[in-house]
Amino acid sequence: MRLAENSKDSTGEFSFVLDKSFESNLQECNKRGIPYGVYIFTRGDTVEKIKKQANATVTYLKGLENRGIYFRPSYPVYGDFLEQSANTQMNVFYRGEYDKFVDMMYSFCKIIEDAGYFTGIYANRVSYNKVIEGA
Repeated sequence: MRLAENSKDSTGEFSFVLDKSFESNLQECNKRGIPYGVYIFTRGDTVEKIKKQANATVTYLKGLENRGIYFRPSYPVYGDFLEQSANTQMNVFYRGEYDKFVDMMYSFCKIIEDAGYFTGIYANRVSYNKVIEGA
C-alpha cells in the first residue's frame, strides 16, 4: 500500500506527504489479518536528499506505535526510484551517473534496514527495462 511520496513544498525542497488513506488502510489490514508492505515515492537527485526522505519515513513509521497504531509489515518498505519528473533519480540515471543512482538506492535501503524493516526497490517491468536498456 502506498505510504507517502516526497513532494516539493513552497521552498522547493521535498517533504514527506502521507497518503491520505494510509492509516485507515493499515488499520483495516491489521483488523482483518491481511499481510502488507508499503512503498514510498522517493524524489531528489542527491544522496543527501534521499537520506533525508528515508529518515522521514523511518520517523513516521516508528511514531505509529506511539499513537497506538500497530505497524509490523509482512512485506518490505519499498522505495520507488523510477519516477520521471524534474530533479529525480531517473534523471541522474539518464545522465549516465550510474554510481550515484546506485548510491541513492543503497542509502535509502540502508536507513530503512537499520531501522529494523525489510526493504527493497519498487519497480515494474517497463521501468526495469528502461534501467537495463540505459546501462
